[in-house]
Amino acid sequence: MTSAKTAIIGLGLVLGVAMGVGVSFVALKFTDWTKLIHNQEAALKEPSDDHRDIGSSLTSSEVITFLQSVLGMSADSDSILEQFDQQQLLSLADLISTTEQPNVSIPDYAKPRLIVSELVQFDPQLTLELIEYLPVFDRSEAVQVVFAIWSFSDLPAALQAVNSVNASMWSVAVRTMLETRPDEFERIEEYAEALGYSKQFEDIVQAEETQRVMSSDPFAAWHMITQDTVPDHEQIELLRDVVSTLMYQNGLEVLDQIFESRHRLESNLLDSLLHELVQHQPQDFFQHALTLPRDKQSWLLPIIFAAWSDSNPQEALGALDRIEQYNVSTIRSRLIHDWARSEPLKLLAELTTLSPAQRSKAATSALTRITKQNPQIAQEILFNWSDVSGVRLKDLQVSFVQNWARQNPEETYRWLSENVPANEEEHAYMLSLVLSSLSEEEPEKAISIALSQPDTSHYVQGQYFDNLVSSLGASGHIDLVISMLDQVPEKALGTVVNEITRNLVHEGRWDEVIQQGSEIAENERMWYFDRLGFHGSRENVQELLDRLDSLPSDDVRSVVVRRILSTHRLFGNLLTDSQRKDLESLSAQLPEVEWSPW
Repeated sequence: MTSAKTAIIGLGLVLGVAMGVGVSFVALKFTDWTKLIHNQEAALKEPSDDHRDIGSSLTSSEVITFLQSVLGMSADSDSILEQFDQQQLLSLADLISTTEQPNVSIPDYAKPRLIVSELVQFDPQLTLELIEYLPVFDRSEAVQVVFAIWSFSDLPAALQAVNSVNASMWSVAVRTMLETRPDEFERIEEYAEALGYSKQFEDIVQAEETQRVMSSDPFAAWHMITQDTVPDHEQIELLRDVVSTLMYQNGLEVLDQIFESRHRLESNLLDSLLHELVQHQPQDFFQHALTLPRDKQSWLLPIIFAAWSDSNPQEALGALDRIEQYNVSTIRSRLIHDWARSEPLKLLAELTTLSPAQRSKAATSALTRITKQNPQIAQEILFNWSDVSGVRLKDLQVSFVQNWARQNPEETYRWLSENVPANEEEHAYMLSLVLSSLSEEEPEKAISIALSQPDTSHYVQGQYFDNLVSSLGASGHIDLVISMLDQVPEKALGTVVNEITRNLVHEGRWDEVIQQGSEIAENERMWYFDRLGFHGSRENVQELLDRLDSLPSDDVRSVVVRRILSTHRLFGNLLTDSQRKDLESLSAQLPEVEWSPW
């Protein structure tokens, strides 16, 4: 018997153990491993002109890279693979190449299991260490494969190795050994007790008992789970087996009984499991849901459409129109989003098949996806949909600009200047999106472009300039704003002054904030110090009180004191009673200043 044939037959055993003792509805319907293994044996007996002997043609380093790719291992895993016998790795690469022949059809997802099952026969301890380099979602299955084979060949060594796996994998390893070696139950139990894992072992045994009951009475197993007989951390795998078995034996009608006791399970646990099952046959689940009462539909339909959208959002969207008297707006939005994510160009081509109310959302979602993937294509097709009823060109332009600006704000600004008239309000909004992105990398250029906008423009009048200044201040560029203060449009001066005082006070630059106020134009000065009184009293009122004497005039002092008192009345707990009384006394002695807030 060839090594490849032996490995593939061994894979069948490993997969059987890894799948557990429960009958899986999904596995039975979609993966017939017995047939698969038979096909491999037959295929290996037949010569193939396309046989690619990868293993014998690659160097050791190339073999390691090849195996890393198949296993999805992290880049730093060279050292662990180099510890294996390199000739054995070469033969393993040759085995994988055998599975890639046209007449051999081991699916890609099974190849990592095949590799691990071979490696564990080379060196089980080293294979166990290798698991930490695998993708997180593959590690549990790899632990199953390792201990399924290891407990057959050397149970004492496997038991000893259990102590080296992390806590989250301990139960996986022990359960696998119990399933593989039920004749050694007492020995495994003694070892668990010796390690101080008696409680964890009891949980595993209870889960195994539920598995045993499930084979003869799945409803009893369901009852054990929903009555909290099984620990929470053991429930998900058991639920998967129990629900799959119930559906396999009783059809979708079993959903009625599941519905009645669903509230006894952890939130979203059952929904997540049903999502997995629905993915394989969403049409059948949907047809069944249409026969259910309203309350059961309300529970099941969102699960069905969420799973359906993973495989065929267009088909799911069409089915949604068959539902009557049900709030489907949220589901429809999700389906359109998923379709746009998976097939954006196809969604755009099918816009006219959607209702006019759906088209704008669909077109915008699709263009957003295309822009993120390829802005050039998005730019070329942007204007193709302006004549489709229900689609607003401005919405598409905004989506395009927003997403392209995050990648290349300068090119987006150039496109905006050439394609959207500057006197349109939408231009101002899109310009704000571009400058917001540009300010992250080139703040000087962003504020320079903003300052070049006319005072009468929608950008300035619509307070978009104000928003940019606020963003620059929050990003630590308030000095840049101060340096251009004399160029700021009058409409935006109030916000700019507010941001300057707020940021300087927040940074503890008290001398500078007072000096800046002394240099500011007279018509802006009282507003400036009013803002200093507001932000200073909230940031550090004692510091502000200590600096009252250093303010440039009694008029300024009067404005600041009155603002401190009003801020205290507004927010409370800023001043002590003594401080408040002193300020009230000082305020009575200072002149009342007439000035207009900005």
